[in-house]
Amino acid sequence: YAKKIFKTIFSAILTLFLIGIVFSDENHKKSYKTPKACGNTKPILYKESDKSHRMVEIIYQNNAIIDCYLYGDKRLAENAIANKLCKPKVQFVEPKALSSVALQCSQWLSRQIRKGEIPSYSDEDFPDEYNNKIDRNFFEGILIFPGTKWCGAGDIAEHEHDFGSEKETDKCCRQHDYCFDSIESKGTKYNLTNKAIHTKSHCLCDQEFTECLKSVDKLISKSIAKLYFNLIQVQCFKRDHPIIECLEYKGIPLFWSSCQKYELDFTKAIIYQFFDAKFVDWF
Repeated sequence: YAKKIFKTIFSAILTLFLIGIVFSDENHKKSYKTPKACGNTKPILYKESDKSHRMVEIIYQNNAIIDCYLYGDKRLAENAIANKLCKPKVQFVEPKALSSVALQCSQWLSRQIRKGEIPSYSDEDFPDEYNNKIDRNFFEGILIFPGTKWCGAGDIAEHEHDFGSEKETDKCCRQHDYCFDSIESKGTKYNLTNKAIHTKSHCLCDQEFTECLKSVDKLISKSIAKLYFNLIQVQCFKRDHPIIECLEYKGIPLFWSSCQKYELDFTKAIIYQFFDAKFVDWF
């Protein structure tokens, strides 16, 4: 019974995380105001340099962490700095020191998830504008999944063989990051334009990713599989006969579903096309 409750809580956390990712960029644009003092809290942004894609944001209050964020994507890191509603301190550190801070944040986030707790602040902690729960929310902090360095938007690894505490799951994500063929966000290849905010990979890489996560068979690997394939539903691409229509959907009809079976036109030549994510149900 306790496991069922935990899975329910975890699913809710991951779902809200997805909502935060979907709306974060747009809401940052709408809510931006001139930076001001940060109230009773002390947010610090740790970076290696202005050009680095790795950044860790830790928010302290009375020398204790009350929230933290992991960024492994340069664009997201730059947006985070540019759109702050109060002016945090930016601290440049050596790569090893940044990795240490990232580990501290990752461990803290993992504990919060296991306890089912969500960080929150009182009105006195930040200016009212900073307290926007969509613009500024806990789930944005799981841009890099706790316990990993390769699972999420970008990576926070120092080098190719640098992994988090969930090493086997991290290896699956690194392997997927190194997919032999992909289309970057807003990029075009094979007459396909990726309009999503994330990279889309060849379907063979997504299939290998699923099998790898399944073989690890741990809570984190299952959660990442559910997030990637069932919630975010990241499409892949491959060459096949033209799609006529979808024959079978899975998920929440008219709201959150993906096509699992297609009718193809075998009278026409094979072309590159996007295909919906294969639903994962092995956990």
